[in-house]
Amino acid sequence: MLKLCPVCRTPQLSKVLLESNLPAFACPRCEGEWISADDYWAWLEHQDDIPPEPPADGPPLQVSDNQQATLCPDCRCLMLKYRVGHELSFYLDQCSRCQGLWFDKNEWASLKRRGLHDEVHKVFSAPWQAKIRANERQKKVDQVYLNTIGAEDYVEAQRVKQWLDQHPQRDVLLSFLNSG
Repeated sequence: MLKLCPVCRTPQLSKVLLESNLPAFACPRCEGEWISADDYWAWLEHQDDIPPEPPADGPPLQVSDNQQATLCPDCRCLMLKYRVGHELSFYLDQCSRCQGLWFDKNEWASLKRRGLHDEVHKVFSAPWQAKIRANERQKKVDQVYLNTIGAEDYVEAQRVKQWLDQHPQRDVLLSFLNSG
């Protein structure tokens, strides 16, 4: 069956080797990459020691994060979008039926650079997505405090909070501070 690019919709995808033992299909026009779920899982099973996620290094790669609805190159079903998080602002596309994966230009390379290419399957999980939402909520709360009390006092309050959180008499100290 002819595989059409879910973004360009016309060019035929061509076979490539994304990683050693990881076959994929690439679009010559938009440079997106398609991996079947079976091929991803087979590749993942052969990954030995997976190093921890490295810190972000260097400028981020320019990613072409397609925002339009897309259809799976394999089964032509709707692909769902999932936020990646981990300081990466793009979405990954997964087929709602066959679970195949579409990576817009430089998404795979960005994940690999961050050591997340072997955790792609986790991006689609409820706990991963919940953690992204929780981190966003916390950033919003932090921004409200920062705007309300100012940068210098906010840094000091964070220091005191960290000290209190680790103190064996935390509850007693909080009671004292609240006693007015």
